Amino acid sequence: MAPLTPRLVVPIDVKKQPWEQKIPLHNRWHPDIPPVADVTEGELFRVEMVDWTGGRVRDDNSADDIKFLNLTITHYLSGPLRIVDSEGVPASPGDLLVVEIRNLGPLPGDEWGYTAIFERENGGGFLTDHFPSARKAIWYFEGIYAYSPQIPGVRFPGLTHPGIMGTAPSVELLNIWNEREKRLAETSPETLKLCEIQKGTAEWHKMSNEAARTIPGRENGGNCDIKNLSRGYKVYLPVFVEGANLSTGDMHFSQGDGEVSFCGAIEMSGFLELNVDESGKQHFLDASVAYKRAVLNAIEYLSRFGYSKEQVGSRVANCYLEVNANADKLDLIMDRLTQTWPDQTNYQAHYLSGPLRIVDSEGVPASPGDLLAVEICNLGPLPGDEWGYTAILERDNGGGFLTDHFPSARKAIWYFEGIYAYSPQIPGVRFPGLTHPGVVGTAPSVELLNIWNGREKRLAETNQETLKLCEVLHQRPLAHLPTPKNCLLGKAWSTFFTLMHMIKCQTLANLKYIFLHRWSKCHVCNEYNVMQIQEGTAEWHKIANEAARTIAGRENGGNCDIKNLSRGSKVYLPVFVEGANLSTGDMHFSQGDGEISLCGAIEMSGFLELK
Repeated sequence: MAPLTPRLVVPIDVKKQPWEQKIPLHNRWHPDIPPVADVTEGELFRVEMVDWTGGRVRDDNSADDIKFLNLTITHYLSGPLRIVDSEGVPASPGDLLVVEIRNLGPLPGDEWGYTAIFERENGGGFLTDHFPSARKAIWYFEGIYAYSPQIPGVRFPGLTHPGIMGTAPSVELLNIWNEREKRLAETSPETLKLCEIQKGTAEWHKMSNEAARTIPGRENGGNCDIKNLSRGYKVYLPVFVEGANLSTGDMHFSQGDGEVSFCGAIEMSGFLELNVDESGKQHFLDASVAYKRAVLNAIEYLSRFGYSKEQVGSRVANCYLEVNANADKLDLIMDRLTQTWPDQTNYQAHYLSGPLRIVDSEGVPASPGDLLAVEICNLGPLPGDEWGYTAILERDNGGGFLTDHFPSARKAIWYFEGIYAYSPQIPGVRFPGLTHPGVVGTAPSVELLNIWNGREKRLAETNQETLKLCEVLHQRPLAHLPTPKNCLLGKAWSTFFTLMHMIKCQTLANLKYIFLHRWSKCHVCNEYNVMQIQEGTAEWHKIANEAARTIAGRENGGNCDIKNLSRGSKVYLPVFVEGANLSTGDMHFSQGDGEISLCGAIEMSGFLELK
């Protein structure tokens, strides 16, 4: 299914002033500001925006434009937009407007922004006593990254979001604001008059005398500067006037947890692609029962350590405990619990790409004791293979966190439309994914591998119902090894794994030669490659008998299933062998806080672009 093309309702020409735009902009909240367009419930539409100053900050090295900026005419907003249902009936006061951000970014051809420190006498900022003079940094955008000539050596991924999104206030609410903020100004003379009363011509005299400034966030939403308000998020806004009159603006390429210099985000022009739902129907769940169950489980577990349940209950009530559902295991910060699973001797999964031998610019490989920093620059499904699946495994074949409640195998196929996924098996559901690799890790040393085998052998012996996370393979006949034909121990880490260089060399056709462990020249492309280990050789048997399963996350990273490990994230991994031997796999389009059905993420083929 082809992705929907949004309807452009507010176009912007960045070469023109705000008052010269084809569609009028505004910088106040007032119920009488007329809507510039109608938007239908469920429709995908695009709104373009100028930066918050309307283009008065220039792409240069001078901070004079910041020093002398007129702050009485800032926050140019696109809108208002009148929201109607499929029959043309406008939203009514008392409705709840749901705005979903489907896409956003800088305007094409205007991929730059700025951060500023304002002059103490002209706005100042959170740290104005420490930094009283105007300063400016220009940022240029490269995809998700930003860099600044004024701050050399710094390059980081942004989290683009609108600083302002809100509905028009009613006359009654506007009067409340004016009265409330008038008292604030009168009792604190040094405080900024958030809602200034200005004079004007007869035509706009009424609005200019009543309209509210857009600097604070209020009951209608407004200037909230929530850095996480990005793709896939929904905003719930109250409706105070007929049609809601939705406005937005003040686009940020990125922002910290606070705009400490007043103009502390990377300000830019940009666009939003949105859709709205004005039905007001709530879709949330009460989490009280789940939370109570989690606390009871924590009390039950901690009472095993010699405390009464009453004692544990007192501690749980007044100390900080963190519990995460991660990779089918509940991880307490003081210990790790392992799910009760059957022995999956032939669990042929976790095919990993790699290992990759890491060398510096002079060809010197990473050394044991180094710390490897892996940055995810881009990732996604493989082109032409934009689908994935979620599965509930049979109780007798792996099961999962809720296997007692869902003992039978089930599967849902998901198709991807950009950042969204939908499933024919789960009609009516469509949501944005957070794509990430489930497995990223380095090869263990022989010593660490022996520690794993000893540790997890004891775990298996003392808890026979627990999955043997690292089975001691040499205790079983070799014929029973979980060895897929196309990838020797694709689920295992080994000290011998290094860079696979087979894709363009077409050596994948020879399926007997699976793993590689020495550097030499490839016989197809004549570039440096690694030698292959033939199945059945002594070297092959050595790796097969010693290798560790990849089901568990361990000291080397491994199967951690961290859903936030996406674009811009960095992973810090210890190096145990020369060259690090980095491997990755188990790509997920999306995942909850835990893979509660063992295969609970949307599994897919995919790619990673790393450095």
